[in-house]
Amino acid sequence: MKVYVIVLLLLKISMIIQIALIFGGLEGFNENHLVYLISDLLFKTILGLFLIFFFYINGSSNFDTWDEVFIGFGGVLLVFDAFYNVFPKILKKFDIYFNPYTFYLSKVPETK
Repeated sequence: MKVYVIVLLLLKISMIIQIALIFGGLEGFNENHLVYLISDLLFKTILGLFLIFFFYINGSSNFDTWDEVFIGFGGVLLVFDAFYNVFPKILKKFDIYFNPYTFYLSKVPETK
């Protein structure tokens, strides 16, 4: 199998997990559930990297150069969204504070 086929398969599996969890109606499941956050992080990261590398490596005669840059920038935005929004929420579930703007990582102090 080619690499992009494996990447697309991983994206499909991630989407199926999210759809099953959302429509399954599990009690206590929402957008802050750990499984959903991990699936969302994987989906955004894989799709973003795919958009970045696929068009820069393969290119396409159907797209103009600026269209490929625009698509690549969309991939960069997806990766940044996963890193700056979803990843800190996952770490917070494990009582780890992460500030992506300063790359500060620490244990969350216990509240009394």
